[in-house]
Amino acid sequence: MGQQETTAVTASADGRARLIGPYSKIADTAADLVFIGGITPHLPSGVLVRSFDQVTADGTSVWHDQMLIDVPEEPAAAQAYYVFEELVAVLDSYGLDIRSLARLRLFVSERENIAVVNRVVQDCLAGHRPAISVVLVSSSGLDEKIEVYLDAVAYTGDGGVEVVDAGDGSTAVRAGDYVFVPNTTGTEPLPAPSRLGQLPDDLAALQFSTPKGAEVLQQSWTLFQRMDAALEAAGGGIEDVLKVNGWLADSMRNYGPAVLVRHALSKQNEKRLVASTGLSIGGLADRAAHIGYESVAYAPRSRGGAKEVRLPQADIARFYVGAVQGGDLVFTSGEVPIDGANRRLVDSNAGLSGEGRRLSFGHVETDTGMRARAWYVYQLHTEYLKAYGLDLTDVIHQTVYLKDASEMATVERVGTMFFGPILPPTTFVPIVDTSPFREASIEIEVVARQR
Repeated sequence: MGQQETTAVTASADGRARLIGPYSKIADTAADLVFIGGITPHLPSGVLVRSFDQVTADGTSVWHDQMLIDVPEEPAAAQAYYVFEELVAVLDSYGLDIRSLARLRLFVSERENIAVVNRVVQDCLAGHRPAISVVLVSSSGLDEKIEVYLDAVAYTGDGGVEVVDAGDGSTAVRAGDYVFVPNTTGTEPLPAPSRLGQLPDDLAALQFSTPKGAEVLQQSWTLFQRMDAALEAAGGGIEDVLKVNGWLADSMRNYGPAVLVRHALSKQNEKRLVASTGLSIGGLADRAAHIGYESVAYAPRSRGGAKEVRLPQADIARFYVGAVQGGDLVFTSGEVPIDGANRRLVDSNAGLSGEGRRLSFGHVETDTGMRARAWYVYQLHTEYLKAYGLDLTDVIHQTVYLKDASEMATVERVGTMFFGPILPPTTFVPIVDTSPFREASIEIEVVARQR
C-alpha cells in the first residue's frame, strides 16, 4: 500500500460541472443526474498507475493466494482501485457517495483481467448494485499499459437509486424518472413468457450462410425480451427506451441479423423508435454472447410524461432516429461520417460544407481524413439538437468511439471548434469497427440538457 496522489476537483462558475484542471471537465449535471466522463488511471503527476505502491488499497482482499499467478493482475487491480477512488472524489464534490451510482461502465483492455477487475468492483461498491456494463476495448493506438478505466452516471434526487430485479436474472436501476438497464445478452432463454412474444416466424425461417447468423438473430430477440422484462419490473417497457448501445463481439458484417430484429420490433410499435449506437468491440464478458445492449429509458412514476421524437427515421436504418428527448434530457444516436441519403463516406474537406472545407488550412502533416470525419459528425449532432431547441453548448456528456486511439487529439481539436476550449465530460472508447464502412473509423454520441 502506497501514498496516493490526490486529484483536485473544482466546481464550475454555475456549480453544475466539475473540472480537473482548467480545461478538463469531468462531470456535469441535469435532471438530477450527474454524467461523469472517462476516468483513467493517471495520477495528477501524469504517471500511469501500475502497482499498489501508487494507491491506498493494498489489494489483499482481491488476491487468491496463487503465488505468482496474482502478479500479472496487479496493474489491473491497482488501476481499478485508483479509478474508483477518483470516482469517489468526483461524487464527494457533489455531496454524494458510491450508493448514488445508477450506471457504471467499465472499459477493460484484456479479457484475462475481467475477473480481478470484477473483484475490485465488488469490494469498492460494498454491496451497491448499479447498472454495470463491462466492455472489452480494442484498437490501434491504445496505450497497452492502460488496463481499465470507467465512466458513470449518478443520481442526486431524493430517495436514492432503486435496484429492481426482474426475476429472470435481469436487473434495472431506477434513478428518479430514468431507468438504466446494464449490458444485456441473450444466450439464455427467459424462464417465463415475454410480452414481446417469440421470434416472429418470418425471421425464424431465415437461412444464413453460417450458424453465427442464426445465433445473432436469436440472441438479439432474447436480449430485448430480457431488457423489456427488466424495464417492466421497474415500471416501464421497451417503448420507454430513449437510447440503446449495441456492443457486437464480432465484425460489423455480422450485425445484419440484429438489424432484422430491430426492424421487426419497431414495426410492431413505432413507440419503440430510439436513439441508437452499434459498434464492434474487443469482446463481451460472456464468451457465448455475440451481441449485447445496454439502455436508458424515461419512465416517470406518475406516467404523466413520455419520450418525444421530433426527427424522422434515419436514412441508414428505419428503426432509429437521430435524437430522442425524455424529460429534461436529449440523447443522440451514435453518428458516423456517412452521408446516409447517398450511402457515401465523408472523409475529406471537399465533402464538407462551409467552414469545414478550410479545416486543413495551415496544416502540413499528412491528412488522415479524421478532421473531416469529426467535423461532419459534429455537424450532424448540431442539426439533431437544433430540432429540440438546443445546440452543442447544452451537451453534458459525449462518448467518442475510435478505431485508432491515436486520433484522439485530432478529434479533441475539432471538438473545441464546436464546444469552445473546454470540452464536455468525455469518454473515449477504442473500438474495432463503427459501421460496415470500415473507413468511417469514428462514432460520436452526446447527451444534452434542456434549457
